Amino acid sequence: MRVLVTGARGRIGRHVVDQLVARGDEVVAIDRAPLGEQAVPEGVTAHQVDLLEIERTRSLSAGCDALVHLAAIPSPRQDVAEEVFRVNVVSTFNVLQAFTDAGGGRAVLASSLSALGMSWGPRVFSPLYAPVDEEHPLFPADAYGLSKEVTERTGEMFHRRAGTTVVMLRFPGVFDAVRRAERIAALRRDPGTEVDVRELWAYIYHDDVASAFVLGVHADISGCEVVNVGAADTLCEVATVELLRRYHPTTEIRAAIEGTAPVWSIEKARRLLGFTPRHSWRRESQAT
Repeated sequence: MRVLVTGARGRIGRHVVDQLVARGDEVVAIDRAPLGEQAVPEGVTAHQVDLLEIERTRSLSAGCDALVHLAAIPSPRQDVAEEVFRVNVVSTFNVLQAFTDAGGGRAVLASSLSALGMSWGPRVFSPLYAPVDEEHPLFPADAYGLSKEVTERTGEMFHRRAGTTVVMLRFPGVFDAVRRAERIAALRRDPGTEVDVRELWAYIYHDDVASAFVLGVHADISGCEVVNVGAADTLCEVATVELLRRYHPTTEIRAAIEGTAPVWSIEKARRLLGFTPRHSWRRESQAT
């Protein structure tokens, strides 16, 4: 399979490219920044492209069977609000327009837990219910979260218009080992840190989220689907139900959440994509 990967130089994109190549796929890797000769593995053609300029993207889409779209400004702290929204929304539209015009059949898009609105909004609020599944209403009140909601609506439009199979992955924070350790240490001191109350103590490893994108490319599915992915546990040692009762008392607990299982439901990802996260900070801690 020939796969177009945007944001291929990013922290997730590099893992996606490596995993696709390991499966035997041919990869067309594009990024705004130069990928550099040493960063390009065999089986990959790399191109420096700004997705806001659609014609180059259109030419590179020719012959591609699938699209993995990761390119975006990754948080509202990276730029002013109007630029975060403009870049994320226009780049998504452009790459889907180019890809579907070229006859591409499947797109896997990066959405975010931030689409729910809790991560970056002006106030902390609680999910309506838990586990939080893909049907939970979205309440973004920031440019980044809104850009991810619009990404999902854009994917739905191209599915309706072109019949493209579209998988939109919502996922939580992806941290390196140092940042993850800092978050875990902070939660041991105070399980109610604002960032984790907002993000539901959720996390995922780079290569696990990359594997979800690769599964989205290869899974035997059709249609248009939003899918949550994440780790199979939280970053906190306190039981998840206790965290919800303490910090999100208005949240309705609709199903059992055992031990430190996540608030963020990944059951659809297991069922639809065959996704199983391989990494847990708890297992790594026990191994060392």
